[in-house]
Amino acid sequence: MIKRALISVYDKEGIIELAESLKKFEIEIISTGGTFKLLSESGFEVTKVEELTGFPEILGGRVKTLHPNIFGGILNDRENDEHNTEMKNLELDPIDLVIVNLYPFEETVSKEGVTDTEAIEQIDIGGVTLIRAAAKNFRYVNVLVSKYQYEEYIRVLNQTSNKIPIEYSRMLAYKAFKTTSAYDHEIKNYFYGNITGDENNFMNIPDIGSYTGISLRYGENPHQNAVLLKDDFDEIFEVIHGKELSYNNMLDIDAAYSLVSDFRDGKPFCGIIKHGNPCGAAISDELHGAYAKAFSTDTVSPFGGIIIFNKKLDFKTSNDIDKLFTEIILAPDYEDESLELEKKRRTEGLSDSNIKRIKPSSEKYPAVFYCRKKIR
Repeated sequence: MIKRALISVYDKEGIIELAESLKKFEIEIISTGGTFKLLSESGFEVTKVEELTGFPEILGGRVKTLHPNIFGGILNDRENDEHNTEMKNLELDPIDLVIVNLYPFEETVSKEGVTDTEAIEQIDIGGVTLIRAAAKNFRYVNVLVSKYQYEEYIRVLNQTSNKIPIEYSRMLAYKAFKTTSAYDHEIKNYFYGNITGDENNFMNIPDIGSYTGISLRYGENPHQNAVLLKDDFDEIFEVIHGKELSYNNMLDIDAAYSLVSDFRDGKPFCGIIKHGNPCGAAISDELHGAYAKAFSTDTVSPFGGIIIFNKKLDFKTSNDIDKLFTEIILAPDYEDESLELEKKRRTEGLSDSNIKRIKPSSEKYPAVFYCRKKIR
């Protein structure tokens, strides 16, 4: 049953009609600033927030409701004995209904020539916090975030004689979190869209929403799903043959690519990666010698691992690799015979591993490959 309501709205349309319905059920109203002024001048008995907090609004209204006396009333679990004892000792009463709509951030930033100062002042802090607190405690607290909800809420209030069903309260919580999520999304887009070149030197945060998700074979474990959000994967790698990659494959490719970056222009190099870690790495005058040295470092762990080279993979080295089960082979290029051998052994089921070519057009090896930052 709703006994106390907190109303703090930017858009005050419909609030008088809603307050009339609350008054009908003798619901106490607490309010802030302009909302308090409107309701009190309209003849409603309203408790000002400052009377509960013992603290005035400060910083030009930036801080109004952020106080334990308010959030204790919203967040207390009515079935928790410790909460109830604390509420009694602190002489706090529950708040059962929160009615808030937020500052018009999206509308403000859509105006031509809007300044950072104007935009920032429309970032609602207390309102979002009230909404999230009420939605979190939806078992005992209803939350309204839009004037378009008032008519329906009045109808439910009347039809149930102020005994709001928990299912309806849960639905209100869903709408509340949907609203705050969209609100934060707009704020995020504003800041991202206004990052200057100088700021980009300090942070290069990918906008995840701008990438196309590619489903991977499975996640960290076979029963899990995974998605690759790729940017320049196709500029660096060419998938020549083999089945779809898994999440773990991508992590190993990342590690292998980072490792080989230090040996791009040097002597023939081979690196062997297993579970994200090098289990063998070596250079030699010839590629097959580099592979032999890398493999001799640990002859057990390379099974099912990833092998990467910094030079064109020749047939002789491919023959050596043929004796070992490998998940993925990466090289800048392949001799024709070498490529045919690798394709054949995979096609015939001798191995379900993959062959990848590091594209020669890639001018440099980055410190990290994009998979690490963009797989979620």
